[in-house]
Amino acid sequence: MKSVLNLKSLAGKKALVRVDFNLPLKKGRVQDDFRVKKTLPLIRALQKKKAKIILISHLENNGKIVSLRPLARYLKKHYLKNLKFVPDILGRQAKKAISAMQNGDSIILENLRMEAGEKKNDEKFARRLASLADFYVNEAFSASHRKHASIVGLPKFLPS
Repeated sequence: MKSVLNLKSLAGKKALVRVDFNLPLKKGRVQDDFRVKKTLPLIRALQKKKAKIILISHLENNGKIVSLRPLARYLKKHYLKNLKFVPDILGRQAKKAISAMQNGDSIILENLRMEAGEKKNDEKFARRLASLADFYVNEAFSASHRKHASIVGLPKFLPS
């Protein structure tokens, strides 16, 4: 694992932030946002330092992999007014959204579990994820026991 970057020089740097926004949903509505509230201080600190924040997470509802779109709408409405949802992870839409980011912007990519490489801890998938950013932050403590690409693979390829 590479060491953490100098926190004074984050302006313009792309931060790939693994969060655990696997929140309970009922009819597409968030029932408990405790995990979001605990992540906000990090997100706000990165915004203050003018980093470009790329949030990544997984989400399952009743054992089914679902889109992060409803969660992104909730986050935008209640906490992150300028958050942009990107219905893509590694494709053209994601790359376009990331290249268009301004300092302090935040986006959330589509559900990591929609990519087979995530749960398999596929090195190629981890490398491709790493190519999106300058550094990695694991803010997904509750998911850190998982041997998934976004948890154990990314720190091999990015300062974290």
